[in-house]
Amino acid sequence: MDPKLLALKVFDKVVLAGFAVWLVVAAMGMVKQPPELGLKDQLDKDLRSIGEHMKGTTVAAAADPGWRAKLEGQLGPGTVPAGKAAPTWVFHRRPGFLHNIFVERVTFRCKHGAPTDLSADASQRGQVVVRWKPSLENEYVLCTFELMRRTGETGDWSVIYTAGPGTTEFIDTKVAPRTAYFYKVLSVAEPDQEAAVVQRHGLKLKPEETRLESGEFGPVRTQRDIYVLPQSVTPVTEDDIIRDPNARATAQVRVYKWDPETSTFQNQVFNVRMEQPIGEKKKLRGGREFDFTTGAVLDDVRHEFRPHPTIPDHQQKVGVIRIRFADGSSEEFNDKDKPPELQ
Repeated sequence: MDPKLLALKVFDKVVLAGFAVWLVVAAMGMVKQPPELGLKDQLDKDLRSIGEHMKGTTVAAAADPGWRAKLEGQLGPGTVPAGKAAPTWVFHRRPGFLHNIFVERVTFRCKHGAPTDLSADASQRGQVVVRWKPSLENEYVLCTFELMRRTGETGDWSVIYTAGPGTTEFIDTKVAPRTAYFYKVLSVAEPDQEAAVVQRHGLKLKPEETRLESGEFGPVRTQRDIYVLPQSVTPVTEDDIIRDPNARATAQVRVYKWDPETSTFQNQVFNVRMEQPIGEKKKLRGGREFDFTTGAVLDDVRHEFRPHPTIPDHQQKVGVIRIRFADGSSEEFNDKDKPPELQ
């Protein structure tokens, strides 16, 4: 017979026989007791034996070591020994070596120091803000402050303001433009008579401690209020003088002057001859009169040449004027360079 046909015939019988064997093995596993259950039974038996043994066993109490009774005896009021009396010779005289009292005597006095942190700010046009601080050493004193100012490096000091206690700032508006100033503060102190310590101890200041100066601060340069810029210049040549001995150089200038009322620069054009004052009163738009007086005279007029800023290898012709102020100082301006604040 063909093996394949034989296998097909007995296939279902083989499967059924295998399933029957599996059922027999599974049934035997369910009937047989697991080994863990045997260990549990042995453990329960041991615990019962230990319990029976403990029930019939008694433990004798340890003997009292005696520490409790000894401690109670030491703490009892009847057993604590009394302190020994000091020898009588100790009290024969005052035992200074046994007890000393040290008394520190506090000394009060007035203290006065020079002002500190002096500074001056001229960033606002037409004024200088001066600030300072009283000394941290001041004690039991009242201070007034005298603000002193000097013009330039060699000027004389003068008191421009007297401030009471608690004042630490002054705005100096009486300043000239284009000027350098120096400042210092004098602190004048006296004992504070309302302080109880001063009244009780009669505190006073030494004469050399009543007036103390701060260090000086400066130079503080105020901002300018005038610019004189040439529009055109006409120098005088030798030929001009030959033709007219009275010939004078002239310049057409534009005067810019700060206007506090509008916080802007007003400007006006003037034709000026050599040694002639620059500026005068003029009416602005709206009819308001404005003083363009500069306090300066035209001191020099000339032409100069300099490298052109944009054209290579080219010389630029520049008209230059020099103006002279009443104090002898002078400034130069040209018709090509304009100050940034006027642009």
